[in-house]
Amino acid sequence: MFEKVFIVGYLDYVLPTRIPKILSRAILFLFVITISIFLIFLNLKKIIIEKFNEKHIIFFLFAISITLPLVLAFSIKVEPKSDFLTYYLIARHLVYGKIFIPNYIATFPHTIMFPIFLSFIFYIFGPSILVAQLTGILLSAMSVILVFLIGKEAGKKRLGFIAALMWSLMPSRIFYSLLICTENLFNIVALFTILLFFRNLRTSRSVKIKYFNLALIGILLAWLSSIRPNGIIILIALTLFYIVFSKETNNNFLKKDTNNIHFSKFITVSIILANYLLASFSLNIMTESIINQKIASTRIGWNLYVGMNISSHGQWNKNDSKLFGKLIKEIGPDQAQKAFFNLGLKRLQTLIKEKKIISFIFDKIITMWHADHEAYDYVSGALLQNTAEKLIFTKNNKTIKLFFDIYYYIILFTALLGLIWEIKNCSFPNSIIITGSFIILGTILLHIPFEAALRYKNHALSWFCFISANGIITISEKIAKSHKSHVNN
Repeated sequence: MFEKVFIVGYLDYVLPTRIPKILSRAILFLFVITISIFLIFLNLKKIIIEKFNEKHIIFFLFAISITLPLVLAFSIKVEPKSDFLTYYLIARHLVYGKIFIPNYIATFPHTIMFPIFLSFIFYIFGPSILVAQLTGILLSAMSVILVFLIGKEAGKKRLGFIAALMWSLMPSRIFYSLLICTENLFNIVALFTILLFFRNLRTSRSVKIKYFNLALIGILLAWLSSIRPNGIIILIALTLFYIVFSKETNNNFLKKDTNNIHFSKFITVSIILANYLLASFSLNIMTESIINQKIASTRIGWNLYVGMNISSHGQWNKNDSKLFGKLIKEIGPDQAQKAFFNLGLKRLQTLIKEKKIISFIFDKIITMWHADHEAYDYVSGALLQNTAEKLIFTKNNKTIKLFFDIYYYIILFTALLGLIWEIKNCSFPNSIIITGSFIILGTILLHIPFEAALRYKNHALSWFCFISANGIITISEKIAKSHKSHVNN
């Protein structure tokens, strides 16, 4: 990806035009490298976070996570559009006992889960855009706290703090918190589920509590998948980590066959999967009862068809959208999804036949991961016309996008250095890094056949922060030890 950005020029559209593009790319690359190396040689070991009270750390992280989004929320007026307007209207109608666009919900059942959650907030505080924004800001700030707690759970309070600090300052996180979007709720449910999962592995509790937590994890994962379909990635990542890497051998966990770790893992995974499937089934029934019609049995038709569109790089496009809307009206949600699934398979067969599949896969990966400024595009596009804020955003469009992407590249580059370091030393002792790697890899693989967009990787960014923080800490500690050893000699 770095080769495509810094050599081929995939990000040229946000680079300055006053100087040659090649020079702009070189300056950008050198800047990212310089800041990354600076962070490593900063020797973050000096941040003795263990001496600080945990409540004070949480308060500090929460304060910096919520302050800037609140300032933005009250200083610029963001009017929801597209999907964000749809979520708001569905939630608003639910408050008054009405159903908005039931056919659309039957086609994409996940579109109602976030509005259901939001409708409960609306019941208490009243339905308004500001209430929805404040809910998103609060959820996003809480996700920062969960990042810290997960890092601490891995045995490294400093890792949790630095990863949380990186996540709190990430521009896309701040701007997504202003939008009425699923990302904020998805992130907090995913992070809480993962925290509960690791705590359940590491703490000595009664068998009943262990079983209850496993059942709750399965239910939360089902809810997560109903908020956004890529919630399945978290389920697979946790299952793979537990089966392959976990060494949890608590003999009190199972009353029988305690010496058989494979049997223990089988029972654990079975409990999670059983509750996941049962909760998913229940959520489907609940959705059908709310919209008073059957939901589509095949839900990946649209995503596969659009994902296999080579001309749009596997992204949403107007032509596919018009055709799908027409089919929904003519044959209904279920048959439209099935028809698009078959058409998507034909597109895939054409790509294979024309020997374009490999290049298309790489093109989709680059399309989805080459930048992280889409949150800015959404906010900028939702500002009211002819306002001071709109003029400021329009005037500084490229500069702001470039800032978003530079921050993203620094996180990516330091994360890459950290992974290379771990591989070089053949040591992957940190369960958080392994799980995060699975989540990132799963996100890449999932969107190879299905629809891609810059925002679809948002849930993976906090895991890049974990890997980046771990890399910076590990390498800086090694450098510090080498320097100390050299001085002593």
